[in-house]
Amino acid sequence: MAKRRPQPKKVDFNMTPMIDVTFQLIIFFIITGQIVSEELAKLKVADPTVTQAVEMKEWSVIVNVVSAAGDKTDEKAVGIDTSRAEAWVVHGKEVPVDDMDALVRVLKDDLKKVPEGEREKFSLELRSDYRVQYADVQTVMLAAADAGITKMNITAVTDPARNKKR
Repeated sequence: MAKRRPQPKKVDFNMTPMIDVTFQLIIFFIITGQIVSEELAKLKVADPTVTQAVEMKEWSVIVNVVSAAGDKTDEKAVGIDTSRAEAWVVHGKEVPVDDMDALVRVLKDDLKKVPEGEREKFSLELRSDYRVQYADVQTVMLAAADAGITKMNITAVTDPARNKKR
């Protein structure tokens, strides 16, 4: 008598438990997401396209981050890296961009002029061109922190061509 080979068993995957677990996870994340979002404070954030005038305080210093292009438009600034800052201007005097220590000294000198009880009111007004890289603006922010300045207002001059489209 000939031996019969056993037939291979068919392997079936039951996907029902996996689908059930997936739906339960989806429901869990939806519910927890709603609970967490209800606990968040409702904030009214100002539209960045709208300007808000901030009254200059008695004790403040203005730092202008000047683009290497100066007043030239992008078409006139051929061969100039317009994304880099050329200088920081404080009190009408230029401070070289590569000398953060000099900027810290200037800011500390301004802070020393403020009476001891008024120092928490001292603020820095940081003005920058839209073409300047954030790294050059960030350096001014770090210098202000090193100088002990805790309050800062940031103003950016926007692209004039972009404003005309609105």
